[in-house]
Amino acid sequence: MKTRWRIALVLSVLFTAGFTCDPGGTGKSCESDEDCGPNKVCDPDTQTCVRGGDTDTDTDTDTDTDTDTDTDTDTDSDTDTDSDTDTDSDTDTDSDTDTDSDTDSDSDSDTDTDTDSDTDTDTDTDTDTDTDTDSDTDTDTDSDTDTDTDTDTDTDTDSDSDSDTDTDSDTDSDTDTDTDTDTDTDTDTGLKVDGESCTDGSECISDHCQNGYCCVAGDCCEQVSDCQPGYDVAATCDDTATCQGTRGDAVCSASSDCLTQTVDDDSACDGSVVCLAAYCADGIEHGEAHCTGEQDQGGLCGDNGGSMDCAPYACGDTACLDGCADENDAHCAAGHHCDADFCEPDLDAGEPCNEASDCIDGHCQNGFCCAAGDCCSEVGDCPAGYTVAAACDTVATCQGTRGDPACNAGHQCETTTVDDDLACDVSVVCNDAFCSEQDAAAYGSDFCAGGPDQGGVCPDSGGETACGNYACDGEACSATTCRNHWEGASCETCPANWDPAQDCNACLPDWGGANCDQPLAINCGAETCYDPTTNLTWQKTPDSGAVQWTTANDHCLNLELASNTEWRLPSISELRTLVRGCPATVTGGSCGVMDTCLHSSCRDASCYECSENGGPAAGCYWPDIGLEGFCVYYWSSSWESGGGGMWDVRFQYGAIGYSEAQPVMNTPRARCVHYGPL
Repeated sequence: MKTRWRIALVLSVLFTAGFTCDPGGTGKSCESDEDCGPNKVCDPDTQTCVRGGDTDTDTDTDTDTDTDTDTDTDTDSDTDTDSDTDTDSDTDTDSDTDTDSDTDSDSDSDTDTDTDSDTDTDTDTDTDTDTDTDSDTDTDTDSDTDTDTDTDTDTDTDSDSDSDTDTDSDTDSDTDTDTDTDTDTDTDTGLKVDGESCTDGSECISDHCQNGYCCVAGDCCEQVSDCQPGYDVAATCDDTATCQGTRGDAVCSASSDCLTQTVDDDSACDGSVVCLAAYCADGIEHGEAHCTGEQDQGGLCGDNGGSMDCAPYACGDTACLDGCADENDAHCAAGHHCDADFCEPDLDAGEPCNEASDCIDGHCQNGFCCAAGDCCSEVGDCPAGYTVAAACDTVATCQGTRGDPACNAGHQCETTTVDDDLACDVSVVCNDAFCSEQDAAAYGSDFCAGGPDQGGVCPDSGGETACGNYACDGEACSATTCRNHWEGASCETCPANWDPAQDCNACLPDWGGANCDQPLAINCGAETCYDPTTNLTWQKTPDSGAVQWTTANDHCLNLELASNTEWRLPSISELRTLVRGCPATVTGGSCGVMDTCLHSSCRDASCYECSENGGPAAGCYWPDIGLEGFCVYYWSSSWESGGGGMWDVRFQYGAIGYSEAQPVMNTPRARCVHYGPL
């Protein structure tokens, strides 16, 4: 111990005198070993770097034999015998109010941590961990104050629950044998450690001196500049595919020998290195790619080979093809075909082609491209089968069609139907011959005219033969049978009370009965008026107001009157049976408008020749027998066949006319009728 203090004193004097060392060498200020150079350590007492080549050998063999028979009051006397020649005076303060007198240079612990810091040129750190588990629970805390700065912490964990604060009545028989062998080599041989300058191996602890320094083997150094140039290795390109390389750098190792350290360096992978061979794929030709020679190329092949679109040709093995052979479309890019050893763009619909592969739609027919069927560029390219002869489709209106060939927008042949009435020629009967008892006339067959556009009308070409007072016989007038009630060899006589103006088919006014032998008059009740002459029952007082025709028609159809719902608008012939006092418009008068003649041409000047408000019923031209309502226009259910509107009777004038179904002014009203008496 005294020897160590002397050495420390000498070192202290040397440092105080201004002794200096090389940077990182002996004498440098430090806080830890990392602050010192190779083979140097940091003295914790002086906080300076010292040479680590001194060898102190301390062999501490601590045999602790503790035989405790405790009836703790507690005064413990521990006697330790160590092979250490160090004399340490430890003043231990135990939490058991123990006073331990140890002649020991160690720190012993059950679960011991011994740290010996000798004020010496050495630093010895011994860590002994002993774990003793006894059958009692003793907690002994010894706090030793040593001049050697020894801190002893003894922790015994026994299975007894004792609190050693005062007096414990514990009988512990513990035999602890702790054998601590601490070997501290503090022998100062005077030889040089690795990294110190030398001229011969005998100066070195390692017995090896080369390149002017001590080390274990090889070229020795204190720093990297001491190493020969041979330790630097030129950069190489190790992986050409990713342009990755390395180089070797000289280093002076921790054991002061020269080594070569491999580091990443891609600079040898320069522009002469092909990292990706030329290739062709997906219609694109890619040239050779080269490394760039940069020191760090990121593990990537340079994108510097360039590329080229092969169209109209396809890829070969490593480059674009420059032609096609044997009409091989596989040698051409998508959307192209081989034609005479050259790749040409595929053809649109309507363009001339030789085969299906020439066309975008993959279909070639009739010498042209299209999606399907017969292809064409114009209508003249279509075969004859697309023409369809004209036909008379609707004979009643002489309407027909024909089929013309067409080349549609998709350049496909098709048949287009067009109007053509030529097939409805003069041999086509559009209206059969017939005879009308009501009209007392026979009408011949009507034929189509045969023109290309006949307007949807059957021509009135059959002619009309008046039957006079003769009846119809099939499609013609009878030569012997009289019509209605006409009599005589020439059918010229109308019986008494029969009205010749009504073709002898009706009684004279105010006569009725099966043989017109009963005088009649219109009879009115509270809601209706019955005319036995016509067998019609009329609405006595109209209630529709002035309305459009559709409203008037709906009104009558939905009318419930006199416990009856079968009401309607009257026809024009029925409505005329109410006219009184105007000879031209009464039933049988010269005005030709009736159910059998509804065209506007049937209306002449006689249909409106009577004066306004000159009728027998307070100026109104209807029977003066109880009909009520406004003396104005009244709707019929008969259309004007030329499309002009609906026929009406204008009772204030005794006139026959027609109005638009939705008139702007002089809107008619509705007087509803029922067939038969109520």
